[in-house]
Amino acid sequence: MTIIDTNTQESFTGEFVYISEEFSMIYKFINGKFHGKGSEFDFDGKRVYRGETIMGMEYGYYELISYDDRGIIENKVIGQYSGNKEDGKWTEWGGNGQIESEKNYKDGKLDGKKTVWDENGQIESDVNYTDDNPVSRTEYSYFENGQKEYEINQKYDKEKGNTW
Repeated sequence: MTIIDTNTQESFTGEFVYISEEFSMIYKFINGKFHGKGSEFDFDGKRVYRGETIMGMEYGYYELISYDDRGIIENKVIGQYSGNKEDGKWTEWGGNGQIESEKNYKDGKLDGKKTVWDENGQIESDVNYTDDNPVSRTEYSYFENGQKEYEINQKYDKEKGNTW
């Protein structure tokens, strides 16, 4: 996508600021492509997106936040991009501020451990990935008092095609 300056009919270079009653955004462009840091805000002025681009491709820091009707954070995701692909650790939090998941990417594919927590902050599952393919998984179960009831360890058998 290339942004054209309607006055000059040339590729736009500069800072673009849009403000309305519903949302606002600030982005930088070079030769019609997103380039640099960008942000978006909701109608209350709370940031809902922050990211970085280089010549139209996402690179670096990424943050996405959603709010409920009362303006309280409902969900938050933070990660990194490299060449429009997820790269490194990505973390997601729920509205209670507790971590919900953490996963690792390499070149846009799940690679390494993905951990999911339950609403009590206890690990629900760990899945190990290589090149976007699951390799092994551990699931956890807890008693109401928070003590671990059991854990199940499984390996993925690609030849048999079983999915646990």
